[in-house]
Amino acid sequence: MFDRDDNGTIRGALGFRADHGEVVIHRLIVDPECHRRGIGTELVRKVLTIALRTTVSTGRQNQGARALYEGLGFTHIDDSEAIPGLWVSNYEWIHSGTTQ
Repeated sequence: MFDRDDNGTIRGALGFRADHGEVVIHRLIVDPECHRRGIGTELVRKVLTIALRTTVSTGRQNQGARALYEGLGFTHIDDSEAIPGLWVSNYEWIHSGTTQ
């Protein structure tokens, strides 16, 4: 899923897998020149319309990403050590019947 400007230049991208009513977000990337314009938020909002449950993991120290997901109603499930010394925060979003 992509966000493009009027010239077709990609400003942001979201990689995900959808399977059996669940979405797993793998990557969310926004051009640094386009940060803080709501592009990442809009991409995540679009993917939330696909399934009833969405999960994502992000770096535990990545406060910007954590704030984005929490602001969209994701629940922090836990933190896990992906490899020694690399901690990630795991999030889940469940469709509540209301729109974000």
